[in-house]
Amino acid sequence: MSKSTIKAAIRIRARLQPIGGQGTFVQPPTYVDGRGNVLVAHHQRRIGGQDVHCTLVGSVACMANQFEKSLEALRAEGLPLSVAVVHADVGGYPLHESTLTMPHRGADAIARSCVVGGVPYMQSEPGQALLCNTSDVRRLARWHQTMLLLGGWFSARSHGGVKIPRCLQSELVAIHSVPCSTVGGRFDSTPASSAVKIYRQTGDGLPFSMDGSGKANKPSELPLGMIPSGIEERGVTADVYDMTATLSLAAVRSLRCGDVDPTPLHNALEQLGIAVLLRTLSDGIYLRSRCHLVPESIPIIEAIGADGSVSEITTDATQAAESAKKAIADCVAAGIPWGSETVELQPSQPLIDLITKSLAVGVGE
Repeated sequence: MSKSTIKAAIRIRARLQPIGGQGTFVQPPTYVDGRGNVLVAHHQRRIGGQDVHCTLVGSVACMANQFEKSLEALRAEGLPLSVAVVHADVGGYPLHESTLTMPHRGADAIARSCVVGGVPYMQSEPGQALLCNTSDVRRLARWHQTMLLLGGWFSARSHGGVKIPRCLQSELVAIHSVPCSTVGGRFDSTPASSAVKIYRQTGDGLPFSMDGSGKANKPSELPLGMIPSGIEERGVTADVYDMTATLSLAAVRSLRCGDVDPTPLHNALEQLGIAVLLRTLSDGIYLRSRCHLVPESIPIIEAIGADGSVSEITTDATQAAESAKKAIADCVAAGIPWGSETVELQPSQPLIDLITKSLAVGVGE
């Protein structure tokens, strides 16, 4: 294959607007600085030879959460993916997690604190799959495909644990943004003066008592009574919201399959990445209340050549999902395992004890 025919990356660009229309208020996710201040992430970007005021609406980590939701939806619609799930009631707390939603995916501490049929997770096949590296990822292709696409690091193990680079990433940025203020507060006609102290109670009984020891609370902390209105700079308006997503095929090609030709796996991950991106955009990008953005035109999908050439790819969400299914079938036919199992996890006794005792003292303590 000549250099000119090698694809270095796939790029998808989409211009979005709030569901209320251009110029309407958007309230992006907020971030905490080193002093504990809650802020919106404003910054300057160099666009068209000028410094342009922008606002980060969806960070790389935030957009990865959106991709995980899309992977769940694609799996529900028949796309083969393996996943480990835990569904349990622990002291009244509903523990419902999967390796698609856990912060560290298949290597997360929640999964590692569970058992599979009485065997600790790390002694099961999905757990043992984490003891590999990029020279042979076939066990990950069977049990943890999302880690191959979105990255994963078994950081709790100092050596011998998986560390896979992120191949698919995206950011959502408000271009030519202007900060906006919003107001907050709550009206409550219940007589509950801040001059009266109460004591918060945990559990399922009454939420407070009038007598107690330790730290006293204002009624508004429960919350009861009035919360005064205030003004905060928590939103933006902007000309346009730009989502740029890239799938690094160089990173994909760094994943090997031992002495087996990895090309079918690379093709499957490429098609899966495109399907995830288009599925993510199919309902728009909903991040929180007052932050739902929809494409203002059909997203542009491009293949970036190793020589800098750019060619457009024509497909839609439905076609991309079918292409991914076919590429996965070709991967299996080539002898590279691609699983679709659901692994049932049960919380271990130490995890049960941790959750139970945390609920008793209050999670925030």
